[in-house]
Amino acid sequence: MKGENQLLKAHLHDMPCCLRVSGEDAYSFLQSQFSNDLPKDQDTFVRYGLWLNVKGRVLADSFIISSESEEFYIFSENSEASFIKEILDAHIIADDVIIEPIQLIGSIFVNLPAADLLSLELGLIKEAADRATFNYINTNLGTGALFPRKRLEEEGFVFCFRDIATYSLCKKVLEESSVHWMIENEMHLNRLTLGMPLVPDEIGPNDLAGEGDLVPSAVSLTKGCYLGQEVVARLFHLGKPQRQLFVMTFDEFNERESIQLPLNITVENRSLGELRTLYQDTNDSNRWYGVALLKVRHLERVQSEFRLADHSVDSLCRLSEFSLSDI
Repeated sequence: MKGENQLLKAHLHDMPCCLRVSGEDAYSFLQSQFSNDLPKDQDTFVRYGLWLNVKGRVLADSFIISSESEEFYIFSENSEASFIKEILDAHIIADDVIIEPIQLIGSIFVNLPAADLLSLELGLIKEAADRATFNYINTNLGTGALFPRKRLEEEGFVFCFRDIATYSLCKKVLEESSVHWMIENEMHLNRLTLGMPLVPDEIGPNDLAGEGDLVPSAVSLTKGCYLGQEVVARLFHLGKPQRQLFVMTFDEFNERESIQLPLNITVENRSLGELRTLYQDTNDSNRWYGVALLKVRHLERVQSEFRLADHSVDSLCRLSEFSLSDI
């Protein structure tokens, strides 16, 4: 980890999904359902991926973490545990698989310096000089599950808590160390600069993974069969998505409360896409960034003719290419 005096950053998040998956067939079952490849011979690992339907549409996203006890944990930041469990339960036939929801008290996203501090406090590392590497994983929910997650910066972690006393202790330790608590809007701006779409709000059940630039980062093109694989592979190898996620910048915009999302983007009664989310610039309160799924062939018309509450689009770029420093 980096530097001794870096700013501690953290964000409190209510993780809506934690599932424990066990049983003799747990690995093979998850491998057949999850879009990303799960390592076979690693004691512990973490993988980000998607739950797709047979048409390759994106139902939800998750992290799957393995433990040394051959159990697996599924964490999702935006989809409910009951929803993901329902998806998985529908495909259990004769498999020896048990899926159990686990109630979390809360979770904390942290950057690397803050991860050092909490890991030391919880006894996950023994001394300040013994720092966890970015692939460090802890699946003990009693002390706080810990796995790598890029949300605050290029490198960081998320701690997930089942015990309220441990959760409260970690918040107190961060407060006493003058942590910078990042608000939701700031977290989303960071996410955009990392090129990460929000599932299912920006890419969801009517959309393909490739439309959100999630192939091959979250969807394997080399593993065996899984739900939606044929659609994903055919689109990737034989064609290009007709729609893609873009970030639209609006300057001098102060009418957010009048905008109902998602918003159909139309010009002369022709649908050109859909505006899914809006985020405010941290330095200029009148500048907003909208994430939209747009028909690629109509980009010029969107930029030149579309109006959001009478405000034109000041700039437009692919989500994967977005940078706040370029604005």
